[in-house]
This record gives sequence, structure tokens and C-alpha cells, in this order.
Amino acid sequence: MNKKIMKRSGVAFAAVCALLAVATPDWKAALHAETGAYGEVQYKIPDALVVQKLKVSGCKTVTSQYATNVELYKDFTFYYGAANGAPVQGEWSLVKGKFYLTNSSDAQNALFGMYDALALQECKNKYPTASYVEVVPSTVTVAKNMISVQAKTQKSSALLLMKGKQVNDLKGAEKTAGFSVKTSMKGTLIEVQ
Repeated sequence: MNKKIMKRSGVAFAAVCALLAVATPDWKAALHAETGAYGEVQYKIPDALVVQKLKVSGCKTVTSQYATNVELYKDFTFYYGAANGAPVQGEWSLVKGKFYLTNSSDAQNALFGMYDALALQECKNKYPTASYVEVVPSTVTVAKNMISVQAKTQKSSALLLMKGKQVNDLKGAEKTAGFSVKTSMKGTLIEVQ
């Protein structure tokens, strides 16, 4: 076969693969959501203690504390339950002893919905006529989303830091203000054989 044709075919194939990878970033999460099937567990943090602090301008900080099981699968996806049972899932990578997590867009939207509900519930204590507090997804930045592990003890700590804007009607008229979330997690990482 002609080398030029082979090179062109290889480049075209690589371009198609890259396009598909970019066009469908949440294919694993979608598959897991549809089938409920996850791969084999490679690492887990059973009964991880999670503390979440949600701050919305003008309202008291909402603090939630709960235990959850974190599972990191061999196909580089992960899963754990949030305070309201909303699944947090996405992909992970391991770099120099730290697990970097990327939430799927579906999981991120579920978290935003949970934040909206928690914030509104708390803000109604101060502003009883408030009817909504909504995160503006396009403004959200994730500063950290990772799990650190101590090599000797396998004690792990995780941190998710997010901030952005939210819109609300706390004082009657619509207003844009800030919000932030700090979620920390502690537990012991176990490698599953």
C-alpha cells in the first residue's frame, strides 16, 4: 500500500478519534448512569467523613456532614454519594500520589441543584419571601478537586473548592451575588487487589 495513503489514513483516523473524544466527554458517566454498571474497583475509601460548607452572599453558611463510600474504578471513573444522595461521578487520574478528579457534567449539574436547594432553605430563615437561589454554571470555577494520600499510613484527604455566581430574589428583585463551596473528605484509601 502507498505510504502517503497510509499516513493520510492514519492522520484522518486520529483526527476522527480526537473529535469523538472531545464531542463525547461524558460517555463513561452516561454509560454508568444508563446501565448502573461500573467497572472493577481499584481503590476505595470506605466510610469517608465529608464536611461541606456552602456560602451564599447574604445568608449563613450551610454546613453538612455525612459519611460516604468513595470508589475509584479501573476504567478511571469514580463515584461517591453527596449529602442528598446525588451521585458524584466522573474521571480520575493519579499523578505523584495525588488523585485528580474531574466531575462529569451531569454530576456537576446535580451538585448545583443540591446547592440551590440547600442555599434557599437556609436563606429563607432570613428572607422568608425568597423563592429561588440558583447557581450560574457558566461562572463556576473549580480551584481544587483532588485526593491526597499519605504513603505510609494510606490516610487520605480530599478537597473540592468551587466558587462562582448565583442569582436570587432574597430581597424581592433579582440580584446576582457570589457563592462558594468547600468540601473536605477524610478516610483511609484501600487498594483492591
